[in-house]
Amino acid sequence: AAGLVVGIAQTGSGLTICYFYSSVIMTQVGNEGMAFLNTLIMGVFRPVAALGVIVSIERCSQRMLFLASATVIVAAHTWIAMAVTLSASPWMVGAGFWLLTTGLALGLGPV
Repeated sequence: AAGLVVGIAQTGSGLTICYFYSSVIMTQVGNEGMAFLNTLIMGVFRPVAALGVIVSIERCSQRMLFLASATVIVAAHTWIAMAVTLSASPWMVGAGFWLLTTGLALGLGPV
């Protein structure tokens, strides 16, 4: 049952769509160079967050990391939506994607 919930949460959170369209969104709010740089930074955030999880898994329960992951992902979606809606700088939109990548690495991704 828990595995089913995790699978539905991963799919329902729109992570795959966000990863696929992040470069398109970043190109629209910035340029192609900014989109490429954002993709590189997203690629750095995920292993760094994963290393943090590896170090802290003994002190934190998997359930706590899963809930933290879901919370960070919701915050990241809100951040991205607000940044795009308010025509914020491309760095603000990118920061939302970095937060999304970090949230995924905290618990939903590795589970």
